[in-house]
Amino acid sequence: MDAARRIGQFSPLHNERGVAVVYIAVALVVLILIAGLAIDLGYMYLTKAQLQNAADAGALAGAQKMKQVGLPHDASQALSRTEVQTFAQKNNAANASVQLASDGSNTLSNGNDITVGHWDSLTRTYTPGAAGTNIFNAIQVRTRRTANSPAGPVNTFLAKIQPELHSMEAASQAIATIPARAGNYTSFCSQACGACNYDPSTSTFDLNDASTWPAACQQTVISQPSPDPGGLNSADKFAWTTLLGNPSSSSALSDLVRTGAPNQDVCGKDIYTTMGQDTNVMRDMASNMYDPYIDNTNKTIVSGKVTEWWVIVPVTESCPPGAAGANNDPKLVTRYAKIRIQAICVNGSAGYTGYKDGAGECTHAWDGNIVYDRIMCVGCADASLLYGTKVNLVK
Repeated sequence: MDAARRIGQFSPLHNERGVAVVYIAVALVVLILIAGLAIDLGYMYLTKAQLQNAADAGALAGAQKMKQVGLPHDASQALSRTEVQTFAQKNNAANASVQLASDGSNTLSNGNDITVGHWDSLTRTYTPGAAGTNIFNAIQVRTRRTANSPAGPVNTFLAKIQPELHSMEAASQAIATIPARAGNYTSFCSQACGACNYDPSTSTFDLNDASTWPAACQQTVISQPSPDPGGLNSADKFAWTTLLGNPSSSSALSDLVRTGAPNQDVCGKDIYTTMGQDTNVMRDMASNMYDPYIDNTNKTIVSGKVTEWWVIVPVTESCPPGAAGANNDPKLVTRYAKIRIQAICVNGSAGYTGYKDGAGECTHAWDGNIVYDRIMCVGCADASLLYGTKVNLVK
């Protein structure tokens, strides 16, 4: 009997059961490791997406604050860097506020996550730090959860049972710029620029007062739709434009104006223009100006009242701007003009937003006109040297 029991203990069936238990134990460990890695990798992808959101938000906010007043170029852009950190910190990544390192330099390092530089829209390249006549028009933001970052790496959940997997790292980057693009449904002819054209060889405007780039010419110009009944010269006229879309009617143009301020890159491209005065479109354009909630980052607003509006308009060689051939013939845009509008004057009721000029802004002589007092013009080859009116993510 005892012998039989001893033989049974060493039977093949008993051995197989023992091996199966070992296999199951090993399989459970492997499954736990795989599940842990899947959970932790999923968490890392989520963290990377959160870091990307923070980088995008920071870069857009920082680019909006970029300024260049006179020469030499401001390589610090301190206000922009502060804005980047403020908006990045409003985002969380892996349950912690996103923290950025900043030492004021223009090189990414363990101690710096922000650089400012120049974005060339023609070559689509970013150069940290501006050189020569290039202005600082872009900002690069890196967000990270790494061993060298302010918040450190991300701790894992189940994968930490492996000593080498107790934490993981993630990082994201964004570049935002404020490029010159058409921001209004009007176009000028080249004569409107006068002497206010940027000279890339000297980095100045060709002005008697030797104003240096990017100072704007100080002119007061009244511009009427082309053609006008008053006989103004070509430099004092503008044409309506639907930019890249062929206008089918004035109502279609008015519908475009009612979408607010466009943001289209049309330099070096053909645009469609239309001549003649249209009071309804003019009223809607005035509504865009005087509404403090439309494009307000480019307006001066005092006690809820809009007093100035910076816009960029395309410039063609066709003078008057809507002339040359049939009414809607496409015209080549050869440069951009950035203008500061003081008033858009039109008789009658307000446009689609219900806003119009207040008492004292417009005189009777200005009825049906756009009045601006600053203009600066830049050729398409140098368009990246002109600050735009809206920020864009480019990477």
